[in-house]
Amino acid sequence: MAAPRPLRVLCLAGFRQSERGFREKTGALRKALRGRAELVCLSGPHPVVDTAGAGPESGSCPPEEQPRGWWFSEQGADVFSALEEPAVCRGIRPAGSLVAAFTPCFWGH
Repeated sequence: MAAPRPLRVLCLAGFRQSERGFREKTGALRKALRGRAELVCLSGPHPVVDTAGAGPESGSCPPEEQPRGWWFSEQGADVFSALEEPAVCRGIRPAGSLVAAFTPCFWGH
């Protein structure tokens, strides 16, 4: 009998983070799960301005490390605030297409 395939776990990098940075931060977890689960990390589809004011075109970091976001909570600005209820979720459709290839699983009681 063939060995079961490892579980693939979708990991979404947070706002102003990147897939590369997220993978680095989860190195110990990936090691502990080796053979049982594969962490598949994704960056958000939208480039955002980092806290120092450098935009995606500034060249301050390599493209794979540029801060990214999944959607924006204001209509006219590329920002997200977790402290306020968003009036809009601008950019959510392209974000959804990135994760559509994964089958969601939910565990109930």
